[in-house]
Amino acid sequence: MLNSQNQDLNPAQLDAARTPRCQKPGEVEHLFAVRDAYISDLRAKGVIDANDLLALERTGKCTVANDHWHICTKEARDALLNDAHHFVRSCAAIAAAKGGH
Repeated sequence: MLNSQNQDLNPAQLDAARTPRCQKPGEVEHLFAVRDAYISDLRAKGVIDANDLLALERTGKCTVANDHWHICTKEARDALLNDAHHFVRSCAAIAAAKGGH
């Protein structure tokens, strides 16, 4: 339900009045770049251990499960399959079902 004072505003005015989630311009993009670089380093290493996953949030873990399952150790695969977040578990289950090495 809209606040009564916002009901008379048009979409552009509503957008201009909204407070952004991340108030530091470029911060989110920087965090994504750091995560992508970390995953690239893991890929270059040739093996992903369970401890490597500790530095990743759910999107990073999903990327590992989806794209790099074949270089995950059994411990890393088990960690992904048993992750606290259902997105990660689902990505891992799909990767496991595809029969990645």
